[in-house]
Amino acid sequence: MDKLQSMATFVRVVEAGSFSSVAHERDTTQSAISKQVAALERALGVKLLTRTTRSLSLTEEGARYFEEARRLVAEIAEAEGALQRGEQQLTGWLRIAASVGFGRLKLMPIVQTFLAANQPWREDRFAPA
Repeated sequence: MDKLQSMATFVRVVEAGSFSSVAHERDTTQSAISKQVAALERALGVKLLTRTTRSLSLTEEGARYFEEARRLVAEIAEAEGALQRGEQQLTGWLRIAASVGFGRLKLMPIVQTFLAANQPWREDRFAPA
């Protein structure tokens, strides 16, 4: 059992209010979603949801677990998003060897456009080596 996946599934079931809507979102069966939540309950040794044929409700333990699980799932999603956003930003040095005249006339306008397009940047990162 992937505990993080089961935790995220549990959170989503509580937010959506049904197993079937989460199954539809994830393109799987209601039974598969129910089994994930049941496996999480077995792993934790506590009943999280009270199920009837028409409704779901959180147990007292389920309500406490839901708040923590929702926070953790959101934090993990944010950490992954920050990592992915970081991969899209340019890093490192750009070194160009050119004569002074060519650099001023031709390269500086290009470099200024490049820097403006790749904000945020700090001037100390672009100090001459």
